[in-house]
Amino acid sequence: MNSASAFPPPGTMPDLLHQTAFNLCATLACSWGGPVALRSENSFYAAELTLRLETLPQAGKHRHRPLLLWAGPSLADLPEVAGLLDAFPPESAVLLLFARQRTRAFVPDRPGIFRSARHIPQDLSCAMDGAVQAEIYWRTAGQEAILDWLAARGFYEEACYGIGGPEYRFWSRLAYLVERLGWADWADRFLARARAALLVKGDGAASAILALLLTVRRNG
Repeated sequence: MNSASAFPPPGTMPDLLHQTAFNLCATLACSWGGPVALRSENSFYAAELTLRLETLPQAGKHRHRPLLLWAGPSLADLPEVAGLLDAFPPESAVLLLFARQRTRAFVPDRPGIFRSARHIPQDLSCAMDGAVQAEIYWRTAGQEAILDWLAARGFYEEACYGIGGPEYRFWSRLAYLVERLGWADWADRFLARARAALLVKGDGAASAILALLLTVRRNG
């Protein structure tokens, strides 16, 4: 590895994150059943996901557990999505793929501050005057509204996956820095660590750059 272009600058979203997200979407859709419907106004998302969905095993389409893959959801989609979900029976699902909002801020260095599963997890990077500088990723107000809208129709969060969590960001940025110093061997090692930490589930998923949420319609 002897080219600085091998690493994107810190703060950018490398294509590896998108490809991992698209592959996981296809895997989850295949394991759930079918038929699978795709909704996305993002042409890049739509093209990549369509390519993957076309290769899914056909047997899953006869399991009568519909799934809507909603990539890059927005409030403007609600009327069309409502029409689709009206026909969905219990045990059907909506799989959402979205990017979280990013900012940096100083927050109090105390346990429990901003640790909600739905709001503002912390990736701590330095301390200053009793506070820590945090790289914060959170769901936007629109994304929260969509989740509430789905819950009102009986779709509740079943699983959450994150792509590009704190550990991935740490190792990938460290790899970028040492590669700039000419330490190619160390850069390769750190990049391997980053890739191993790319996908996270559970609490760690709350602070990832990209998120996949599986919501399932339950009786009652």
